[in-house]
Amino acid sequence: MRAITLGAALAGALAVSVSAQADDSLKRKPGLWELRMQNEGQPSPMGPMQMCVDETNADPTQQPPGAPKQDCDKPSVSKDGDKIVVHTSCKMGSSKVLSEIVTTGDMSSAYHTDIHSTFDPPIQGKKDTTMTMDVKWLGACAPGQKAGMVGAKAKGKANAAPQH
Repeated sequence: MRAITLGAALAGALAVSVSAQADDSLKRKPGLWELRMQNEGQPSPMGPMQMCVDETNADPTQQPPGAPKQDCDKPSVSKDGDKIVVHTSCKMGSSKVLSEIVTTGDMSSAYHTDIHSTFDPPIQGKKDTTMTMDVKWLGACAPGQKAGMVGAKAKGKANAAPQH
């Protein structure tokens, strides 16, 4: 449970911190995307996830449903070619969370994100954490699959839940 909670917090930090800087170059290509997340030093709590994307959810900087609400200062963002570097300072509960988020790649085919965060005071006994996310475009969404459907190897309604 700890990896999922910290993972949700970091994914939320990514979304909140970059959202103010979002532009069309950050929007994913419509279709089926696969996401693999890994917290350094921990086994992956789940396998790859798939998500059907259309214009309504193409912006990966939107805060995911269920992510903890955070109070963040304005992020520092720099962009150089296909590399985006974001530095954030957020308050999560009683902790200050400093993060460096580095994303490289192409939102039309594949991208990689490294997130290194420090917590003061520690959260769930952790002073810092590093998470990586690898995201790749797989092709068109399956027939009947709706935008926002997320699941492990989501192929339709049976194992997918809408995310908005």
